[in-house]
Amino acid sequence: MSRKRPPSIDFYYEDFYSGTMGMHPLAVGMYIRTICFQLAHDSVPEEPRKLCQILGVTPDEFHEHWGEVEEKLTQRSDGSYVNERAQVEMEKKLALSEVRSKCGQKGGRPSKANGKLKVKQNESKTKAIGKKEVGSRKKEDRKKEEGSRKEEEAYVQSVWEHYKTRRPRVRVLGEDVRNKILARKREGFTADDLIAAIDGNFRSPHHCGENATGTEYHELELIVRDSRHVNQFVNAGASKGGCRAVPTKITAEEAASRRRVREIIRAGRKAGVSDAEITVQLTAEGLTWPK
Repeated sequence: MSRKRPPSIDFYYEDFYSGTMGMHPLAVGMYIRTICFQLAHDSVPEEPRKLCQILGVTPDEFHEHWGEVEEKLTQRSDGSYVNERAQVEMEKKLALSEVRSKCGQKGGRPSKANGKLKVKQNESKTKAIGKKEVGSRKKEDRKKEEGSRKEEEAYVQSVWEHYKTRRPRVRVLGEDVRNKILARKREGFTADDLIAAIDGNFRSPHHCGENATGTEYHELELIVRDSRHVNQFVNAGASKGGCRAVPTKITAEEAASRRRVREIIRAGRKAGVSDAEITVQLTAEGLTWPK
């Protein structure tokens, strides 16, 4: 018998905002509907026709923006898609629901008097057990734990410091990304493997902006998301080309020109005009296609 799925999960708005900052607005909407469907049905089908119905977009809109959404998903062996973070949050909520259900079967919440007494008793037991464990722990065990923590920190820092040579404007390493780096370590990837994956991401034409929207995809969360992405970017590292390692400063006028180019291209794609017509409009305003 399948477990009843709760109607809500915890929403970490800062992680969501930073993770979707570079996405097209329509792609963000598609991403939200993808997660909602997964939470209700466990996964998302791979058939484009069904996905268009689920996401509420036309086939043209789907083919233009699905690549951005797919970067956030993991494909199962049966072809369906899932977002790993949403899956984890749903499992947490299901586990909490089961615990509350079992408590209800035993008579629900205890009286305040009994509850306070049990809390004090548990606190006393916890303190006693804690003192006993601390007193009996050997120095070798403490050194081993400390050495393991230092090793993990050195592993994370070596990957993070290399990534900052590519993206020097990035200042903070999020806890979610740190955990994914350590998860790849537990899977057997060395720090050099992840460094090679970072370099490979910056050599991938698609992730360097050679795509329909001209958007670059260099988030560290994407590179270390799972073993499939790490292997993909390590293999991409053998290719030639790519984008520059350190972004250069541009003037306000150059930034405005780049924004105008993106606006013209997106409007043209949406209206279904040809590249030749888009080129004419760009030329009329003294602009060119992004390189």
